Amino acid sequence: MYMGSRFPQLIKNLRRKSVEGVSVYTFMLIVVGNSLYGTSVVLGEHGDPYQYYVRAIPWLVGSFVMVLMDFMMFAQFWKYKYRKRQVISLEVDGRPLLEEPEIN
Repeated sequence: MYMGSRFPQLIKNLRRKSVEGVSVYTFMLIVVGNSLYGTSVVLGEHGDPYQYYVRAIPWLVGSFVMVLMDFMMFAQFWKYKYRKRQVISLEVDGRPLLEEPEIN
């Protein structure tokens, strides 16, 4: 479930062509946390290394796949960094749609 949590945000950003409302600093902290967690699993081997790593595969995959998805988010931050959301214009042919009548 945790591994699937990034897909909706990645897809939403692609459709909107914007990362508005998403904090790059949060994802920096998440990458650090997932990287440190994965590293601790790799370095935490006790006893038979083969048995340990076979049992640790789900945690390693979960940690490092999430880091990969977070780097996909960073790519979106970089791609959409300067893109602003388009403002819907309330004008037609240079005139406002809601125009107050002139009183003479």
